[in-house]
Amino acid sequence: MLPRRLARLATRRPASGCQQAALRLTSAHAHRLLATSTEPALAALQAASFGFPGSPSLTAPIDLTIHAASSGGHALLGRNGFGKTLLAQALADSNDAWLRGGAVSRREGWTPRSLSLVSFESHEAILADGGTVYQALSTRAHLSAAAKFLIVRFGLYDLLYRPVTALSTGEIRKVLLARALASRPSLLVLDNAFDGLDMPSRSMLAELISMTLKGFSPILVQGVDASATAHTQVLCGSTTGAIRAAGH
Repeated sequence: MLPRRLARLATRRPASGCQQAALRLTSAHAHRLLATSTEPALAALQAASFGFPGSPSLTAPIDLTIHAASSGGHALLGRNGFGKTLLAQALADSNDAWLRGGAVSRREGWTPRSLSLVSFESHEAILADGGTVYQALSTRAHLSAAAKFLIVRFGLYDLLYRPVTALSTGEIRKVLLARALASRPSLLVLDNAFDGLDMPSRSMLAELISMTLKGFSPILVQGVDASATAHTQVLCGSTTGAIRAAGH
């Protein structure tokens, strides 16, 4: 099951012209959670519109506040072509090169390492890079304590020395998720992460998202503090059908 605390956002078709994304919160339960949050927001979009470099097409102005993980996760729902990927890439770019109007603010102390992005492009990139799962998850030929912990929790140990090109789509998503979380980001953005997965793999991914928000326990690897495993917020962009198929 996906986290029941996901703040659901909906998209509507533009009246005319280029495809634009108009996003609004629709979950009353999410409103209550966000209203009671005592932690500062991670990021906020105020009438922000985005566009790809060199393209005249823009999203509609978007108002969105991304709260800390204690308030529950966020789901960005909408059909293909409505700006989910554009918004994900824009959030990952702290220089706001994609911003065409409005404003984007981020929590004090925000750095490029504060956000990790898992997307179709990262899936293609890991296949193009090749190598083993160990190499994909290591830094300078070594696994960090966080990476070791995630390998155990995600059940990747038996795959460590398997070529990434020999993995299933679901297994690659687990590797990408482990690699993204190993840097302990404040915000994890999943762009169409459920696409291409069968039902068991979608359920597996949904459970991993839930664990990310709630924290992983017990701690099995020395050097990772329990309090450090539940601070990552999740923004999951997907089609409504993919979210529902995953059990939400």
